[in-house]
Order: sequence, then structure tokens, then C-alpha cells
Amino acid sequence: MMMVWLILALVAWLLWAAMCSYIVTRQPRKQPGLQDEVLVGLAYVFCKSFVGLMHRGRATGVEHVPARGAGPLIVVSNHTAGLDPMLIQAFCPFEITWMMGRDMMMPRFDVIWELLDVIAVDRGGTGKAGRDTAALRRAVKLLKAGGVVGIFPEGHIPERGLGEFSAGVGMIAAMSGAPVLVVRVSGTPKTDRAWKSLITPSQSRVAFLGLERFEKSEKPEAITARLRGMYE
Repeated sequence: MMMVWLILALVAWLLWAAMCSYIVTRQPRKQPGLQDEVLVGLAYVFCKSFVGLMHRGRATGVEHVPARGAGPLIVVSNHTAGLDPMLIQAFCPFEITWMMGRDMMMPRFDVIWELLDVIAVDRGGTGKAGRDTAALRRAVKLLKAGGVVGIFPEGHIPERGLGEFSAGVGMIAAMSGAPVLVVRVSGTPKTDRAWKSLITPSQSRVAFLGLERFEKSEKPEAITARLRGMYE
């Protein structure tokens, strides 16, 4: 009887070790600390599973998505719902550090913002991200270190259509010299609160439109206009 329990314990341990190994290899961070490898990997596996089951998430144009560790990279997307960051992250093998309006970061979720290393943007009540120079500098610093920064240039969720793009996205691209992965999100649920889109079933879609590179001579305004033009 003792031998049976020992065998069962060994099998259970091997299964646990295999699961941990799987989770760690799926974590999207370029250089994770040992203390958060499993935690980040588990969160990433949950993200992919949640998007697939709750939102029937599908992606096209995945051939444009670089491999993990291929930064620096800027991910630019239209903004349709609070679900957007999770939806895009589910189809990218690297961690995206998102820029987010400070007024949208509810204090009760401070642990999550810290874990995700979100770049808080002081929008000054305008919905524009180009005025917070501290956030811009932090984003450029991360990019020059080989990281990936995610931006919603509209700065808010427009009621209909595509909103105007903040000049900040062009400034970050010009200052960092990083290529831009252009993404279009559609099919996300329409809710009266951003967080409700997370728990409202949908058939959400992510289209990776292309990987854009810019000459050093291009001005931020021209970059911003060119990026917005890809959605028209």
C-alpha cells in the first residue's frame, strides 16, 4: 500500500513539474525575475484561455507579429473596449507594457497595475496622451532597452468610428526609432463601463495590419497621420 502511495505521489509531482515548466515557457516577459516567472506565465495562459472561451477571440495577420524578444516595438491599436489590452496580449508572444490614463486606473487594482508595469499617463482631462512628458520619457526609455510599449492613440473609447490620434504616438515613434505594429480590434462588446466588456461574451477579432518602420527624418506629426491613415 505504501508503494502505491509513493508511486501516486511521484506521478503527481511529475505532473505538477510539467505544468510549471509549461507555464514558465509560456510567460511573455523578456527577462522575468525568478520570483514572477510562474505567476506571469500563469496569467498569460489564463489570458489566452479567457479570450478564447469568453470572447471567441480570433486573429488575422499574425505573420506580422514579431517573435518574443524581438523588441523594441510599439503596438498601436484603435480603442473599442476595456477588453482591448487583454485581447491583443493574448495573440502576442511578448509582454506589452501598456500606456493607460491615470484616471482610469482604479486604486483597488493597484496590485495589477504594478504587476503589469503599466505606464500611467496624466491626460489632464483632455483624453490626449501627448502632454505627459514624464510618461513619454518612460515609454521611450523602455523601448530603447528593447521593450514593447502598447498605445491607444485615441486616448479614450470613442462613441463611434475612429477618433483623433494623440501626437504622443508619433513623438514616441520618432524619439525611440522603434517599428510600429499596427492593430485593428473589432467585435468587442459595447458596455456602459469599460470593465464590463471583460465579462460580457463576444466574438472579438484582432487584425494585425502590418509592421511599419519610419525614417529618422520623419516628423512626429507625419508619423501620427500615417498611422491613423492605415485604419481608413
